[in-house]
Amino acid sequence: MAMRENVQRGKEPLQGMFPDVADIFTQIDYNKSTRRCFYPQVELLNEIHAAYPHATFVLNRRNVTDWVSSVTRWRDMHRRIARCNITGFPAPSAGTSLDERLEMFYEEHIRRVRDFAERHPSHRLIDFDIYSENAGRMLHDAFGIDEGCWGQRNANPPKIKL
Repeated sequence: MAMRENVQRGKEPLQGMFPDVADIFTQIDYNKSTRRCFYPQVELLNEIHAAYPHATFVLNRRNVTDWVSSVTRWRDMHRRIARCNITGFPAPSAGTSLDERLEMFYEEHIRRVRDFAERHPSHRLIDFDIYSENAGRMLHDAFGIDEGCWGQRNANPPKIKL
């Protein structure tokens, strides 16, 4: 929420947040309820570009069906996303399930980030499939981290179908 407030006040998105402490920001969205949710990685791409024209973006992808399953199992996130008024999230329509709308949103977000990076070549885009055997190597090559650091850390239990 602080990033949105910064931009609304004419400041850089990350101004005043972790000064001189962090070079990397991940999981920058906030989604606790429909009244308190914001996705700067969707809503503020242009503002992030203006303030940080040489920032590196990491686009970690997975199979769209697996992504929908994951957000469905993570603390009702699928419903919170649907109620959050995020740019690009499809409005409800007859015959379209929430899962289908989530899939459309996910695929559009991937396209949008790739298009953004192509339009703004000053940014480096690290675009990888999290299931790839080479994911750790790609992160090592991009950031110099030990490729053994890559792995799944917050596995959700399988979705139970009744």
